[in-house]
Parts: sequence; structure tokens; C-alpha cells
Amino acid sequence: MKRMIITVIVLIVAVAVFFVMSRRMEQRQPRKPEPALAVQDDISTDAALFVTKAVETFQTKGEAEFMKLWGEVPPEQYAGALKCIKRGKGEFQVERVMQQQNSSDVFYVDGRLNTTKLEFVIRKTEDGFKIENVYEMM
Repeated sequence: MKRMIITVIVLIVAVAVFFVMSRRMEQRQPRKPEPALAVQDDISTDAALFVTKAVETFQTKGEAEFMKLWGEVPPEQYAGALKCIKRGKGEFQVERVMQQQNSSDVFYVDGRLNTTKLEFVIRKTEDGFKIENVYEMM
């Protein structure tokens, strides 16, 4: 009789442990991303499209139209960027878009114009994006 009671208690404890462990495993499963992340993806896509159109504007409409896409930057910075873009030919292919960690409105858009690898630094403004700088990457 005593063995039967001990066996029943051990079985009850074993079942309880099983349910507790299965509950913990359910909680460890990855959760679906929050809706705010989807908005971030839209902003990244918009940033990539802006840069692609900016390069296309420079190639088809010239420097005057391209200059309108810039924020307030020193002329030397602008001239250096033009040299980088003039070296590349063809369509700009976006490789990645990154957001600056300490600022929600600054993005880095990396891509290629044939063999010329460029990085655009752009800033989100009320009326779209503005180019802040362009670097040629080695």
C-alpha cells in the first residue's frame, strides 16, 4: 500500500514537471516581429529609391538638377561626390541600407556603379531625403 502511494506521488510530480518544462519551451519560441520594424523597412526602401533616382538624375539631367537634392553642404564636399559619381557608369545597384545608430534620420546607402563602389550619406527631412555626402569605397 505504501509503495502504491509513493508511485502515485512520483507520477504526479513527473507529470507536473513535464507540463512546466513544455510551458517554458513554448515561451522560448521566437516571436513575430513588431509592426514598427515593417515601417523601418519601408523607410530603408525609400532611402534606396531616393539614391537610385539621384544618380539617375545626375546622369540624365546633369549637375544642376542633382544639386537640388543636396542639403546644406560645403562646395568641396559636393565636388568630391561628383568625381565619385562621374567615374561610375550605368545604373546604381543598391547593396545595403543602414541607419545610423544614434540618429533615426541619417541613412547610409551602399551600392555600385559598375565597378565603382559608393556610399551615400542621406538625411530624412520633412519633404523627403537630402544627400549629405558621397564616398568612394575601396
